[in-house]
Amino acid sequence: MPKRHKVFLRGFSAKVFSQTKGHKLWQKEQLGRQRKNILRFLIILALAAIIFNLVFRFSQVTSLIFRPFNKLPSTLNYEKGLDFKTRVNILLINLKSDQVEELALLSYEQKEESLVVIFIPREVEVSLPKNYGTQPLYSSYWLGQTEKEKKGIDILLSSVQIALAVPIDGYIALEEVHFSEENLKKLKEQLFSFNFFLKPLKKGWPPKQIKTSLSLKDFLQLSWKTKNTRSLDKLEFIYLDKTLKGATFDPQLLDNTISENLLDTNLASEAKKIEIRNATQVSGMGNFVSRVIANMGLEVVSVKNEEQTTETLIYAKESSRSVAKLSRFLQAKITKKELPNSQGDIVIVLGRDFYHRLELISD
Repeated sequence: MPKRHKVFLRGFSAKVFSQTKGHKLWQKEQLGRQRKNILRFLIILALAAIIFNLVFRFSQVTSLIFRPFNKLPSTLNYEKGLDFKTRVNILLINLKSDQVEELALLSYEQKEESLVVIFIPREVEVSLPKNYGTQPLYSSYWLGQTEKEKKGIDILLSSVQIALAVPIDGYIALEEVHFSEENLKKLKEQLFSFNFFLKPLKKGWPPKQIKTSLSLKDFLQLSWKTKNTRSLDKLEFIYLDKTLKGATFDPQLLDNTISENLLDTNLASEAKKIEIRNATQVSGMGNFVSRVIANMGLEVVSVKNEEQTTETLIYAKESSRSVAKLSRFLQAKITKKELPNSQGDIVIVLGRDFYHRLELISD
């Protein structure tokens, strides 16, 4: 083969080899980039999983902090929390499955640092909401649980509020805790003890047998105030069986007992005069609200009927604890103006919305 041909072939082979080598290097670089992209994607995926897990765990932790206890299914609004500037009433429920074993009303007043526990008799019959008629009060929860929406706690709370004519600020339902004076005193002494602080570290805490509408903040505040109430002269137990006339409450005896023991001294000291205008078109609504207000320690100067309105409103020229308390109880807006021909410092116009909430009627 001529020399020039050999030179040409050698050059051509070198060129082909160089191109092949370059292609292999390019493929290697591409493969490296793909591997880096896959690794980057896996890292991002792992980080996303870690962040999601942390967020999920954080939501669990915050839920445990702010709502450590289970709640019973309810449509009633207790999200505003407790206001210790006025008397606080909490319904204690001894609940076993769907049966109410015992009921007691725990009432705390911060100004006097006093605590009253009112035991509600098992045999009492009262008027229940939702057209259930007169039934044993203790059956109200079970009746509500038989409904499709399972409104047991709603019917029970509304029934107690109507029967006793007191505003209910929340509930604590317990299982297998007998509501006797001795047991409640023992429970009071255990609050904020060494064992009390060890409980969150134990397995199975928070206990499933405690269900409440209270946030952890309200639960701890109430527990602390209960703990520091002097048992000797600031803790009182009242039995409502003394107010029974047959199977029902004697209204006069009941109201006397409630007003004497659940007087709100902060509200009474303001000495506001209340006028009630019943615009629900339902007979007796004005008188019921009048009973509740009188049991708080306020004076009702007038109850009369008025043309129907939808929304409940409170008219008051000045802010006060009485106005704030009535607004919470009635879930009513406050209008800072005086109505014509008004007879009271505070005028309440009861609308259909209050009647619907009280009787648990869907709009």
